[in-house]
Amino acid sequence: MHTYLFTSYFTLFSFVAHFILDQYYRIPYIRFFCIFLFIFGITSFFLCSLSDPGKISLNGLDKHLEYYSYDEIIFYTNTKCKTCNIIKPARSKHCSYCSSCISRYDHHCFLLNNCIGGYNNMYYLVFLHIHIIITFYSTYISKYTHTQKIKIK
Repeated sequence: MHTYLFTSYFTLFSFVAHFILDQYYRIPYIRFFCIFLFIFGITSFFLCSLSDPGKISLNGLDKHLEYYSYDEIIFYTNTKCKTCNIIKPARSKHCSYCSSCISRYDHHCFLLNNCIGGYNNMYYLVFLHIHIIITFYSTYISKYTHTQKIKIK
């Protein structure tokens, strides 16, 4: 999946931007904005997919146990993970795809091929927001170029 997303970025900003934006944009700042979106999108993707989501191991278990207290309603003290056989900190869950317990587990993202947890949830939010901006911006460019009937070289 990494290859697909990277290829999409490369295609979008290398070919489409070159042909359409060359004729459409006369303002130099717009090109910098496109480059900024490209770099920020790729960076957020790699930060999100390569960062540690908060995997819980025996070495760092004490640190994770201190973060959140057990409420004894949903999260019980001294509950062990049935797969890892370690004590589960509050708000943690075992991911069957990663084969490890994740602190503040949210979900396993197949696009990023990584879990989203307590350590990389900010990277994930940045990833989502930048891609929402890219989607709206690409939609605007597509709509404008189709309505203005810009000729491609």
